[in-house]
Amino acid sequence: MPPEHPVMTALAQLAPISLLASEKVKLQDRQDTKYILPASLLPGLLSHCQQDYHVLEIEGVRIQNYESTYYDTPKLNAYLDHHNGHLNRSKIRVRNYVEFEVTFFELKSKDNHMRTIKARTQVPFRSQEMPQEGQELLEKNWKHAETAL
Repeated sequence: MPPEHPVMTALAQLAPISLLASEKVKLQDRQDTKYILPASLLPGLLSHCQQDYHVLEIEGVRIQNYESTYYDTPKLNAYLDHHNGHLNRSKIRVRNYVEFEVTFFELKSKDNHMRTIKARTQVPFRSQEMPQEGQELLEKNWKHAETAL
Protein backbone atom coordinates (compact mmCIF):
# COMPACT_ATOMS: atom_id res chain seq x y z
CA MET A 1 0.00 0.00 0.00
CA PRO A 2 1.58 3.33 -0.99
CA PRO A 3 2.32 5.79 1.86
CA GLU A 4 -0.16 8.32 0.45
CA HIS A 5 -3.04 5.81 0.54
CA PRO A 6 -5.85 7.08 2.83
CA VAL A 7 -5.54 4.00 5.10
CA MET A 8 -1.81 4.61 5.55
CA THR A 9 -2.48 8.29 6.29
CA ALA A 10 -5.03 7.29 8.95
CA LEU A 11 -2.69 4.67 10.45
CA ALA A 12 0.04 7.31 10.71
CA GLN A 13 -2.25 9.29 13.04
CA LEU A 14 -2.50 6.47 15.60
CA ALA A 15 0.09 6.24 18.35
CA PRO A 16 2.42 3.27 17.92
CA ILE A 17 2.70 0.33 20.30
CA SER A 18 5.67 -2.01 20.33
CA LEU A 19 5.44 -5.79 20.12
CA LEU A 20 6.75 -6.07 23.69
CA ALA A 21 4.17 -3.59 24.99
CA SER A 22 1.37 -5.28 23.04
CA GLU A 23 2.19 -8.63 24.67
CA LYS A 24 1.40 -7.02 28.03
CA VAL A 25 -2.06 -5.87 26.87
CA LYS A 26 -3.42 -9.40 27.38
CA LEU A 27 -4.98 -9.88 23.95
CA GLN A 28 -4.56 -13.62 24.45
CA ASP A 29 -7.94 -13.63 26.24
CA ARG A 30 -10.42 -11.32 24.57
CA GLN A 31 -13.84 -10.90 23.04
CA ASP A 32 -13.76 -10.42 19.25
CA THR A 33 -16.37 -8.66 17.19
CA LYS A 34 -15.86 -8.59 13.45
CA TYR A 35 -17.52 -6.31 10.94
CA ILE A 36 -17.72 -6.16 7.17
CA LEU A 37 -17.67 -2.65 5.77
CA PRO A 38 -16.62 -0.89 2.59
CA ALA A 39 -12.87 -0.22 2.51
CA SER A 40 -13.62 3.44 1.82
CA LEU A 41 -14.94 3.80 5.40
CA LEU A 42 -11.75 2.49 7.05
CA PRO A 43 -9.74 5.77 7.09
CA GLY A 44 -12.58 7.61 8.86
CA LEU A 45 -13.06 4.76 11.33
CA LEU A 46 -9.33 4.72 12.15
CA SER A 47 -9.31 8.49 12.63
CA HIS A 48 -12.27 8.22 14.99
CA CYS A 49 -10.44 5.58 17.09
CA GLN A 50 -7.13 7.35 17.56
CA GLN A 51 -7.82 8.35 21.17
CA ASP A 52 -8.52 4.76 22.25
CA TYR A 53 -6.33 2.53 20.06
CA HIS A 54 -2.72 2.08 19.03
CA VAL A 55 -1.20 0.50 15.96
CA LEU A 56 1.46 -2.19 16.21
CA GLU A 57 4.74 -0.85 14.89
CA ILE A 58 7.84 -3.00 14.54
CA GLU A 59 11.04 -1.41 13.25
CA GLY A 60 8.99 1.39 11.69
CA VAL A 61 6.61 -1.00 9.91
CA ARG A 62 2.87 -0.70 10.63
CA ILE A 63 1.51 -3.31 8.21
CA GLN A 64 3.08 -6.72 8.77
CA ASN A 65 2.92 -9.69 6.43
CA TYR A 66 2.21 -13.10 7.87
CA GLU A 67 1.62 -16.61 6.61
CA SER A 68 -0.65 -19.08 8.38
CA THR A 69 -0.94 -22.85 8.08
CA TYR A 70 -4.01 -24.37 9.72
CA TYR A 71 -4.19 -27.94 11.00
CA ASP A 72 -7.19 -30.18 11.50
CA THR A 73 -8.07 -33.78 12.19
CA PRO A 74 -8.61 -36.26 9.32
CA LYS A 75 -12.37 -35.83 9.89
CA LEU A 76 -12.05 -31.99 9.77
CA ASN A 77 -13.36 -31.54 13.32
CA ALA A 78 -12.06 -27.97 13.72
CA TYR A 79 -13.51 -26.85 10.39
CA LEU A 80 -16.86 -28.51 11.03
CA ASP A 81 -17.09 -27.08 14.56
CA HIS A 82 -16.69 -23.60 13.05
CA HIS A 83 -18.92 -24.23 10.03
CA ASN A 84 -21.71 -25.68 12.18
CA GLY A 85 -21.58 -22.79 14.65
CA HIS A 86 -20.41 -24.74 17.70
CA LEU A 87 -19.78 -22.26 20.47
CA ASN A 88 -16.91 -24.21 22.02
CA ARG A 89 -14.41 -24.61 19.21
CA SER A 90 -10.72 -24.31 18.45
CA LYS A 91 -8.32 -23.89 15.60
CA ILE A 92 -4.67 -24.81 15.38
CA ARG A 93 -2.20 -22.92 13.28
CA VAL A 94 1.41 -22.06 12.69
CA ARG A 95 1.83 -18.35 11.95
CA ASN A 96 4.98 -16.91 10.37
CA TYR A 97 5.66 -13.18 10.78
CA VAL A 98 7.61 -12.80 7.57
CA GLU A 99 9.61 -9.56 7.96
CA PHE A 100 10.79 -10.48 11.43
CA GLU A 101 11.38 -14.21 10.88
CA VAL A 102 9.31 -15.20 13.90
CA THR A 103 6.95 -18.20 14.02
CA PHE A 104 4.37 -19.23 16.63
CA PHE A 105 2.42 -22.44 17.08
CA GLU A 106 -1.04 -21.31 18.23
CA LEU A 107 -4.19 -22.85 19.62
CA LYS A 108 -7.13 -20.41 19.48
CA SER A 109 -10.32 -21.35 21.26
CA LYS A 110 -13.69 -19.65 21.38
CA ASP A 111 -16.02 -20.48 24.25
CA ASN A 112 -19.79 -20.29 24.63
CA HIS A 113 -19.42 -16.74 26.04
CA MET A 114 -17.79 -15.64 22.75
CA ARG A 115 -14.40 -15.23 24.47
CA THR A 116 -11.35 -15.92 22.34
CA ILE A 117 -8.46 -17.47 24.22
CA LYS A 118 -5.14 -17.95 22.49
CA ALA A 119 -2.25 -20.07 23.73
CA ARG A 120 0.95 -19.98 21.73
CA THR A 121 4.57 -20.95 21.81
CA GLN A 122 7.41 -19.71 19.65
CA VAL A 123 8.97 -22.26 17.30
CA PRO A 124 11.80 -22.03 14.75
CA PHE A 125 11.00 -19.70 11.83
CA ARG A 126 8.79 -21.33 9.19
CA SER A 127 8.74 -24.58 11.14
CA GLN A 128 5.85 -26.80 10.05
CA GLU A 129 6.50 -29.69 12.41
CA MET A 130 4.56 -30.10 15.62
CA PRO A 131 6.81 -28.86 18.46
CA GLN A 132 6.74 -30.67 21.80
CA GLU A 133 5.31 -27.51 23.39
CA GLY A 134 2.55 -27.53 20.78
CA GLN A 135 1.68 -31.14 21.51
CA GLU A 136 1.46 -30.28 25.21
CA LEU A 137 -0.84 -27.30 24.44
CA LEU A 138 -3.13 -29.59 22.48
CA GLU A 139 -3.19 -32.32 25.11
CA LYS A 140 -4.17 -29.81 27.79
CA ASN A 141 -6.56 -27.60 25.83
CA TRP A 142 -8.06 -29.22 22.73
CA LYS A 143 -11.14 -31.40 22.86
CA HIS A 144 -10.00 -33.36 19.77
CA ALA A 145 -6.48 -33.98 21.12
CA GLU A 146 -6.89 -37.76 21.00
CA THR A 147 -7.41 -37.54 17.22
CA ALA A 148 -4.23 -37.39 15.14
CA LEU A 149 -3.72 -34.25 13.07
